[in-house]
Amino acid sequence: MAQSTFSSRSPESKLNEFSERFIKQAGMIYPAKSSDQAVSIVGDLITRRGKGESCCSLVIELASGELRTNIAPKIPTTIKFEDVQKKGRELANIIDVGVTKADYAIAETGTIVDISYTDENRLLSSFTRVHIAVLEKSKILGKLEELSPQMKE
Repeated sequence: MAQSTFSSRSPESKLNEFSERFIKQAGMIYPAKSSDQAVSIVGDLITRRGKGESCCSLVIELASGELRTNIAPKIPTTIKFEDVQKKGRELANIIDVGVTKADYAIAETGTIVDISYTDENRLLSSFTRVHIAVLEKSKILGKLEELSPQMKE
């Protein structure tokens, strides 16, 4: 019963709770209304927080109505993800900013969920000085219990 109550919460309600809790944990939120605006915000963060150092981005597909758009080619990166896949940890040590797409977020805890299927994906979110996670509002879950049905076997 409680799960359906949380699942029926509005996306705005979950976004507000997630934002409040994420910020309390020293995270920062930069809402974007379009994929172009998301690219602009990410580019600005790379410049300001990355201080012009090395940056790498995964493929980041965002929904735009019925279409999905990969914004990664528009993000100003200095190291191609394909190179990270080939050279792995050798390049991971010099990547200053990693840009990934969060798979989910949990509103009640203010945490992002990054399901990494490869070491290279995990390197970009875990070992870079600055991690920028792009998250679609529709991927914010109310409670941790809502994540389990979303996971693929």
